[in-house]
Amino acid sequence: MNVILFDDTTRDNLLPLTYTKPLSHLRLGALKIIEKWEKRLDVSCSVYCAEYLMEKYGTKVSGEYIAINSSVLPDLQLVEKIKKLSLGQGFKQGDKIIAYKSKETIGDIAKINFSEIKVTSINHLWDLFLLNPSEILKDVDLVGQKLRVISQKWEGNFVIGDGEIYVGENVHAQGVSFNTSEGPIVIGNNVTIMEGALLRGPLAIGDGAVIKMGAKIYGGSTIGPKCTVGGEIKNAVFQGFSNKGHDGYIGNSVIGVWCNMGADTNCSNMKNTLGEIKVWSIAQNKAVNSGQTFCGIFMADYVRTAIGTRLNTGSILGVAANVFENAPVVNYMPSFSWGEHDKAKLDKIHLSNGRLAKLKNEEYSEADQKILNHLYEILL
Repeated sequence: MNVILFDDTTRDNLLPLTYTKPLSHLRLGALKIIEKWEKRLDVSCSVYCAEYLMEKYGTKVSGEYIAINSSVLPDLQLVEKIKKLSLGQGFKQGDKIIAYKSKETIGDIAKINFSEIKVTSINHLWDLFLLNPSEILKDVDLVGQKLRVISQKWEGNFVIGDGEIYVGENVHAQGVSFNTSEGPIVIGNNVTIMEGALLRGPLAIGDGAVIKMGAKIYGGSTIGPKCTVGGEIKNAVFQGFSNKGHDGYIGNSVIGVWCNMGADTNCSNMKNTLGEIKVWSIAQNKAVNSGQTFCGIFMADYVRTAIGTRLNTGSILGVAANVFENAPVVNYMPSFSWGEHDKAKLDKIHLSNGRLAKLKNEEYSEADQKILNHLYEILL
Protein backbone atom coordinates (compact mmCIF):
# COMPACT_ATOMS: atom_id res chain seq x y z
CA MET A 1 0.00 0.00 0.00
CA ASN A 2 1.42 3.39 -1.06
CA VAL A 3 0.69 6.07 1.53
CA ILE A 4 1.50 9.75 1.01
CA LEU A 5 1.33 12.34 3.78
CA PHE A 6 0.62 15.70 2.17
CA ASP A 7 0.84 19.26 3.48
CA ASP A 8 -2.08 21.61 2.83
CA THR A 9 -2.55 25.24 3.83
CA THR A 10 -2.56 24.16 7.48
CA ARG A 11 1.22 24.28 7.12
CA ASP A 12 1.03 28.09 6.98
CA ASN A 13 -0.57 28.17 10.44
CA LEU A 14 2.41 26.23 11.82
CA LEU A 15 5.07 28.64 10.60
CA PRO A 16 7.87 29.21 11.55
CA LEU A 17 8.21 25.56 12.68
CA THR A 18 7.26 24.34 9.19
CA TYR A 19 9.69 26.59 7.32
CA THR A 20 12.36 23.90 7.72
CA LYS A 21 10.34 20.68 7.69
CA PRO A 22 7.03 19.23 6.49
CA LEU A 23 4.18 19.15 8.95
CA SER A 24 4.48 15.35 9.07
CA HIS A 25 7.93 15.66 10.67
CA LEU A 26 6.73 17.63 13.68
CA ARG A 27 7.03 15.73 16.95
CA LEU A 28 4.31 15.49 19.58
CA GLY A 29 3.85 12.75 22.07
CA ALA A 30 6.72 10.25 21.82
CA LEU A 31 6.82 10.25 18.00
CA LYS A 32 6.77 12.41 14.91
CA ILE A 33 3.46 12.48 13.04
CA ILE A 34 4.94 10.42 10.20
CA GLU A 35 6.18 7.81 12.67
CA LYS A 36 2.70 7.51 14.18
CA TRP A 37 1.19 6.77 10.75
CA GLU A 38 3.92 4.34 9.78
CA LYS A 39 3.49 2.33 12.95
CA ARG A 40 -0.32 2.38 12.77
CA LEU A 41 -0.40 1.36 9.10
CA ASP A 42 2.74 -0.81 9.17
CA VAL A 43 4.08 0.87 6.01
CA SER A 44 6.76 3.37 5.06
CA CYS A 45 5.03 6.66 4.24
CA SER A 46 6.01 9.04 1.45
CA VAL A 47 5.85 12.81 1.88
CA TYR A 48 4.51 15.54 -0.42
CA CYS A 49 5.46 19.02 0.74
CA ALA A 50 6.82 22.40 -0.36
CA GLU A 51 9.14 22.06 -3.36
CA TYR A 52 12.25 23.32 -1.56
CA LEU A 53 11.77 20.66 1.15
CA MET A 54 11.29 17.77 -1.28
CA GLU A 55 15.00 17.02 -1.71
CA LYS A 56 15.37 16.10 1.97
CA TYR A 57 11.88 14.92 2.90
CA GLY A 58 9.86 14.25 -0.23
CA THR A 59 9.15 11.03 -2.10
CA LYS A 60 7.27 10.56 -5.35
CA VAL A 61 4.90 7.61 -5.73
CA SER A 62 3.36 6.08 -8.85
CA GLY A 63 0.25 3.95 -9.20
CA GLU A 64 -2.54 3.78 -6.66
CA TYR A 65 -2.00 5.52 -3.35
CA ILE A 66 -3.76 6.71 -0.23
CA ALA A 67 -3.15 10.40 0.52
CA ILE A 68 -3.47 11.51 4.15
CA ASN A 69 -3.37 15.07 5.44
CA SER A 70 -0.15 15.51 7.45
CA SER A 71 -1.93 17.52 10.13
CA VAL A 72 -4.18 14.58 11.07
CA LEU A 73 -3.30 12.42 14.08
CA PRO A 74 -4.06 8.71 13.70
CA ASP A 75 -6.06 6.49 16.01
CA LEU A 76 -7.28 2.91 15.61
CA GLN A 77 -10.74 3.77 14.30
CA LEU A 78 -9.47 6.28 11.74
CA VAL A 79 -6.79 3.91 10.49
CA GLU A 80 -9.33 1.15 9.91
CA LYS A 81 -11.61 3.51 7.97
CA ILE A 82 -8.74 4.70 5.80
CA LYS A 83 -7.64 1.15 5.04
CA LYS A 84 -11.13 0.39 3.72
CA LEU A 85 -11.21 3.30 1.26
CA SER A 86 -11.98 2.29 -2.31
CA LEU A 87 -10.47 3.99 -5.34
CA GLY A 88 -12.07 7.40 -5.77
CA GLN A 89 -13.32 7.65 -2.16
CA GLY A 90 -12.18 10.06 0.52
CA PHE A 91 -12.93 11.85 3.77
CA LYS A 92 -13.36 15.53 4.65
CA GLN A 93 -13.92 17.40 7.86
CA GLY A 94 -15.74 20.53 6.78
CA ASP A 95 -13.62 22.03 4.00
CA LYS A 96 -10.50 20.18 5.08
CA ILE A 97 -9.47 17.12 3.06
CA ILE A 98 -8.52 14.35 5.48
CA ALA A 99 -7.68 11.40 3.23
CA TYR A 100 -8.50 9.89 -0.17
CA LYS A 101 -7.53 7.00 -2.44
CA SER A 102 -6.51 7.76 -6.00
CA LYS A 103 -4.14 6.99 -8.86
CA GLU A 104 -4.17 10.52 -10.25
CA THR A 105 -1.65 13.29 -9.62
CA ILE A 106 -1.48 14.45 -5.99
CA GLY A 107 -4.00 17.25 -5.51
CA ASP A 108 -6.16 16.21 -8.49
CA ILE A 109 -9.29 15.49 -6.47
CA ALA A 110 -12.06 16.41 -8.92
CA LYS A 111 -13.15 12.77 -9.22
CA ILE A 112 -13.02 11.95 -5.51
CA ASN A 113 -16.30 11.25 -3.70
CA PHE A 114 -15.83 12.67 -0.19
CA SER A 115 -17.81 11.82 2.93
CA GLU A 116 -17.71 13.64 6.26
CA ILE A 117 -15.56 12.38 9.13
CA LYS A 118 -14.43 13.69 12.52
CA VAL A 119 -10.70 13.59 13.31
CA THR A 120 -8.11 15.07 15.65
CA SER A 121 -5.65 17.33 13.86
CA ILE A 122 -3.04 20.01 14.38
CA ASN A 123 -4.40 23.34 13.14
CA HIS A 124 -2.49 25.93 15.17
CA LEU A 125 0.88 26.18 16.89
CA TRP A 126 -0.63 25.85 20.36
CA ASP A 127 -2.32 22.57 19.40
CA LEU A 128 1.11 20.96 19.66
CA PHE A 129 1.38 21.44 23.41
CA LEU A 130 -2.37 21.13 24.03
CA LEU A 131 -2.55 17.69 22.40
CA ASN A 132 0.83 16.49 23.64
CA PRO A 133 -0.39 14.82 26.88
CA SER A 134 -3.01 12.71 25.09
CA GLU A 135 -0.57 11.85 22.29
CA ILE A 136 1.95 10.52 24.81
CA LEU A 137 -0.76 8.18 26.12
CA LYS A 138 -1.61 7.02 22.58
CA ASP A 139 2.03 6.52 21.64
CA VAL A 140 2.61 4.17 24.56
CA ASP A 141 0.69 1.57 22.52
CA LEU A 142 3.14 2.07 19.64
CA VAL A 143 6.48 2.13 21.48
CA GLY A 144 5.82 0.57 24.88
CA GLN A 145 5.98 -3.08 23.82
CA LYS A 146 9.68 -2.77 22.93
CA LEU A 147 10.65 -1.22 26.27
CA ARG A 148 11.23 -2.56 29.76
CA VAL A 149 8.33 -1.79 32.11
CA ILE A 150 8.84 -0.56 35.67
CA SER A 151 5.68 -0.31 37.76
CA GLN A 152 6.40 0.26 41.45
CA LYS A 153 10.11 0.09 42.23
CA TRP A 154 13.30 1.21 40.48
CA GLU A 155 16.40 0.61 42.55
CA GLY A 156 18.18 3.83 43.44
CA ASN A 157 15.20 5.97 42.49
CA PHE A 158 11.91 7.11 44.03
CA VAL A 159 8.76 5.99 42.20
CA ILE A 160 5.37 7.52 43.01
CA GLY A 161 2.00 6.43 41.63
CA ASP A 162 0.46 3.35 40.09
CA GLY A 163 1.35 4.14 36.48
CA GLU A 164 4.14 2.61 34.46
CA ILE A 165 7.59 3.72 33.37
CA TYR A 166 8.74 2.43 29.98
CA VAL A 167 12.52 2.25 29.78
CA GLY A 168 14.81 1.66 26.79
CA GLU A 169 18.34 0.25 26.75
CA ASN A 170 21.36 1.85 28.41
CA VAL A 171 19.34 4.25 30.58
CA HIS A 172 21.21 5.77 33.53
CA ALA A 173 19.10 7.16 36.39
CA GLN A 174 20.02 7.43 40.06
CA GLY A 175 18.41 9.54 42.77
CA VAL A 176 15.53 10.53 40.48
CA SER A 177 11.87 11.03 41.45
CA PHE A 178 9.39 9.53 38.96
CA ASN A 179 5.69 10.36 39.48
CA THR A 180 3.26 8.36 37.33
CA SER A 181 0.09 9.33 39.20
CA GLU A 182 -1.29 11.23 36.20
CA GLY A 183 0.28 9.29 33.34
CA PRO A 184 3.15 7.08 32.16
CA ILE A 185 6.75 8.07 31.57
CA VAL A 186 8.40 6.85 28.36
CA ILE A 187 12.21 6.85 28.22
CA GLY A 188 14.14 5.98 25.06
CA ASN A 189 17.57 4.42 24.63
CA ASN A 190 20.87 5.87 25.88
CA VAL A 191 19.21 8.41 28.15
CA THR A 192 20.94 9.96 31.18
CA ILE A 193 18.81 11.37 34.03
CA MET A 194 20.96 12.96 36.69
CA GLU A 195 20.36 12.93 40.42
CA GLY A 196 17.73 15.17 41.93
CA ALA A 197 15.60 15.37 38.80
CA LEU A 198 11.82 15.46 39.42
CA LEU A 199 9.77 13.96 36.58
CA ARG A 200 5.99 13.72 36.27
CA GLY A 201 3.97 11.84 33.66
CA PRO A 202 2.69 11.83 31.09
CA LEU A 203 6.20 12.45 29.82
CA ALA A 204 8.24 11.28 26.83
CA ILE A 205 12.05 11.41 26.72
CA GLY A 206 13.73 10.62 23.40
CA ASP A 207 16.85 8.60 22.61
CA GLY A 208 20.12 10.11 23.78
CA ALA A 209 18.55 12.87 25.86
CA VAL A 210 20.23 14.21 29.00
CA ILE A 211 18.19 15.49 31.97
CA LYS A 212 20.42 17.65 34.18
CA MET A 213 20.69 17.64 37.98
CA GLY A 214 17.65 19.00 39.80
CA ALA A 215 15.56 19.43 36.66
CA LYS A 216 11.82 19.78 37.24
CA ILE A 217 9.77 18.45 34.32
CA TYR A 218 5.99 18.49 34.59
CA GLY A 219 3.50 16.27 32.82
CA GLY A 220 2.51 16.80 29.22
CA SER A 221 6.11 17.41 28.14
CA THR A 222 8.24 15.81 25.44
CA ILE A 223 12.03 15.99 25.48
CA GLY A 224 13.10 15.01 21.97
CA PRO A 225 16.16 12.95 20.99
CA LYS A 226 19.58 14.20 22.11
CA CYS A 227 18.14 17.22 23.89
CA THR A 228 19.91 18.41 27.03
CA VAL A 229 17.54 20.06 29.48
CA GLY A 230 17.56 21.46 32.99
CA GLY A 231 15.60 23.95 35.07
CA GLU A 232 11.81 23.94 35.02
CA ILE A 233 9.75 22.67 32.06
CA LYS A 234 5.96 22.38 31.91
CA ASN A 235 3.79 21.05 29.06
CA ALA A 236 6.49 21.84 26.50
CA VAL A 237 7.48 19.98 23.34
CA PHE A 238 11.20 19.91 22.51
CA GLN A 239 11.47 18.63 18.94
CA GLY A 240 15.02 17.32 19.30
CA PHE A 241 18.79 18.07 19.43
CA SER A 242 18.28 21.30 21.40
CA ASN A 243 19.86 22.56 24.61
CA LYS A 244 18.27 24.14 27.66
CA GLY A 245 20.94 22.95 30.01
CA HIS A 246 20.56 25.49 32.81
CA ASP A 247 18.00 27.00 35.16
CA GLY A 248 15.08 28.91 33.70
CA TYR A 249 11.42 28.27 32.96
CA ILE A 250 9.82 27.08 29.71
CA GLY A 251 6.09 26.34 29.83
CA ASN A 252 3.26 25.67 27.34
CA SER A 253 5.76 26.01 24.52
CA VAL A 254 7.24 24.34 21.45
CA ILE A 255 11.00 24.33 20.85
CA GLY A 256 12.42 23.42 17.43
CA VAL A 257 15.53 21.39 16.60
CA TRP A 258 19.12 22.57 17.01
CA CYS A 259 18.25 25.43 19.37
CA ASN A 260 20.49 26.58 22.21
CA MET A 261 19.17 28.55 25.18
CA GLY A 262 21.60 30.42 27.37
CA ALA A 263 21.50 30.10 31.14
CA ASP A 264 18.46 31.62 32.83
CA THR A 265 16.44 31.89 29.62
CA ASN A 266 12.83 32.21 30.76
CA CYS A 267 9.47 32.55 29.11
CA SER A 268 6.19 33.88 30.43
CA ASN A 269 3.18 31.67 29.78
CA MET A 270 0.50 33.79 31.49
CA LYS A 271 -0.41 37.47 31.26
CA ASN A 272 -0.60 39.54 34.42
CA THR A 273 -4.28 40.11 33.62
CA LEU A 274 -4.87 36.34 33.16
CA GLY A 275 -6.43 37.26 29.81
CA GLU A 276 -6.30 35.28 26.56
CA ILE A 277 -2.93 35.36 24.85
CA LYS A 278 -2.36 36.60 21.31
CA VAL A 279 0.20 34.91 19.04
CA TRP A 280 1.71 36.42 15.90
CA SER A 281 0.48 34.67 12.75
CA ILE A 282 3.12 34.75 10.02
CA ALA A 283 0.52 33.65 7.47
CA GLN A 284 -1.89 36.47 8.38
CA ASN A 285 0.81 39.01 9.26
CA LYS A 286 -0.95 39.97 12.46
CA ALA A 287 -1.49 38.84 16.04
CA VAL A 288 -4.35 36.37 16.49
CA ASN A 289 -6.12 35.30 19.65
CA SER A 290 -5.05 31.81 20.70
CA GLY A 291 -7.98 31.40 23.08
CA GLN A 292 -5.45 30.22 25.67
CA THR A 293 -4.81 31.57 29.14
CA PHE A 294 -1.50 29.67 29.25
CA CYS A 295 0.72 30.03 26.20
CA GLY A 296 4.49 30.39 26.17
CA ILE A 297 6.81 30.56 23.16
CA PHE A 298 7.21 28.97 19.73
CA MET A 299 10.86 28.67 18.80
CA ALA A 300 11.77 27.65 15.24
CA ASP A 301 14.86 25.59 14.37
CA TYR A 302 18.42 26.87 14.95
CA VAL A 303 17.44 29.65 17.39
CA ARG A 304 19.96 30.96 19.94
CA THR A 305 19.22 32.91 23.12
CA ALA A 306 21.81 34.63 25.32
CA ILE A 307 22.03 34.24 29.08
CA GLY A 308 19.24 35.92 31.00
CA THR A 309 16.90 36.13 28.01
CA ARG A 310 13.27 36.87 28.91
CA LEU A 311 10.56 36.01 26.42
CA ASN A 312 6.99 37.27 26.54
CA THR A 313 3.78 35.23 26.36
CA GLY A 314 3.01 33.97 22.87
CA SER A 315 6.41 34.96 21.45
CA ILE A 316 7.41 33.68 18.00
CA LEU A 317 11.12 33.25 17.27
CA GLY A 318 11.86 32.65 13.59
CA VAL A 319 14.38 30.31 12.01
CA ALA A 320 17.97 30.94 13.19
CA ALA A 321 16.96 34.04 15.15
CA ASN A 322 19.54 35.15 17.70
CA VAL A 323 18.40 36.95 20.87
CA PHE A 324 21.11 38.74 22.86
CA GLU A 325 22.32 41.93 24.56
CA ASN A 326 19.09 42.61 26.41
CA ALA A 327 17.12 42.99 23.20
CA PRO A 328 13.64 44.34 24.04
CA VAL A 329 11.01 41.70 24.68
CA VAL A 330 9.03 41.31 21.47
CA ASN A 331 6.26 38.95 20.44
CA TYR A 332 7.72 38.24 17.02
CA MET A 333 11.37 38.02 16.02
CA PRO A 334 11.64 37.28 12.28
CA SER A 335 13.84 34.53 10.89
CA PHE A 336 17.58 35.28 10.71
CA SER A 337 17.33 38.19 13.14
CA TRP A 338 20.57 39.16 14.87
CA GLY A 339 19.39 41.00 17.93
CA GLU A 340 16.54 43.44 17.45
CA HIS A 341 17.65 45.38 14.36
CA ASP A 342 20.26 43.41 12.39
CA LYS A 343 20.26 40.27 10.26
CA ALA A 344 22.56 37.33 10.82
CA LYS A 345 25.18 36.41 8.25
CA LEU A 346 24.43 33.09 6.56
CA ASP A 347 27.98 31.75 6.74
CA LYS A 348 28.03 32.38 10.50
CA ILE A 349 24.72 30.53 10.87
CA HIS A 350 26.08 27.51 9.02
CA LEU A 351 29.25 27.57 11.13
CA SER A 352 27.28 27.66 14.39
CA ASN A 353 24.89 24.93 13.26
CA GLY A 354 27.77 22.68 12.26
CA ARG A 355 29.43 23.13 15.64
CA LEU A 356 26.27 22.25 17.55
CA ALA A 357 25.72 19.17 15.39
CA LYS A 358 29.30 18.06 16.00
CA LEU A 359 28.81 18.40 19.77
CA LYS A 360 25.96 15.90 19.52
CA ASN A 361 27.81 13.56 17.12
CA GLU A 362 25.37 14.39 14.35
CA GLU A 363 25.73 15.74 10.82
CA TYR A 364 24.68 19.18 9.63
CA SER A 365 23.79 17.94 6.19
CA GLU A 366 24.09 19.61 2.81
CA ALA A 367 20.31 19.24 2.43
CA ASP A 368 19.77 21.18 5.66
CA GLN A 369 22.11 23.90 4.46
CA LYS A 370 20.27 24.17 1.14
CA ILE A 371 16.96 24.64 2.98
CA LEU A 372 18.41 27.50 5.03
CA ASN A 373 20.01 29.02 1.94
CA HIS A 374 16.61 29.06 0.24
CA LEU A 375 14.85 30.54 3.26
CA TYR A 376 17.53 33.19 3.69
CA GLU A 377 16.96 34.25 0.09
CA ILE A 378 13.15 34.40 0.20
CA LEU A 379 12.61 35.73 3.73
CA LEU A 380 15.05 38.65 3.72
